[in-house]
Amino acid sequence: MCIKDRKDEFPRPMIKFIRDLNRSDLVGAEIGVLAGVNSHSILQTLSIKKLYLIDPYLTYKEYLDITSPGFHVLKKRAEARLREFKDKIVWVNRKSADAAIYVPDDLDFIYIDGNHSYKYCLEDIKNYWNKVKKGGIIGGHDYFNQGEAKEVKKAVDEFAEENKLKLYSEFGDGIYCDWWIVKC
Repeated sequence: MCIKDRKDEFPRPMIKFIRDLNRSDLVGAEIGVLAGVNSHSILQTLSIKKLYLIDPYLTYKEYLDITSPGFHVLKKRAEARLREFKDKIVWVNRKSADAAIYVPDDLDFIYIDGNHSYKYCLEDIKNYWNKVKKGGIIGGHDYFNQGEAKEVKKAVDEFAEENKLKLYSEFGDGIYCDWWIVKC
């Protein structure tokens, strides 16, 4: 989860990487939409045919920041922010493990920024890896060795190492780091 809506952090490094590939009519998915800031950046930056937005908008003990507005407020913000792209987005208001059946195979990319615990991050990577087509990209946010991001980094590193995959990571303009893997 991005701590605040900072414009200088967008587009994020993985999205810039995809943009620089000059592909069009992309079909992708984002796990963890919150207020839709990254989704908006993706839709503005890339040539998107369809973007699946996965977020249950539920409060759960493992992922609750009491300083944040309620999830219902964040969903309303996302809907308002993304209204102009209504023909290009599909809302999947389910937990990511349950949402996979509503997302097509052969995705060009998947951006993971959902539950940051090791268990759920690794589950998201494994559940969506087969949804990404050859040459497509799986990646996400909060890849560094501090706070809750340590769990993300551990899950990503483990998956990449076990599967002998080349892992890319890069800090954006803000304090957060993206990671991604190109599926060969």
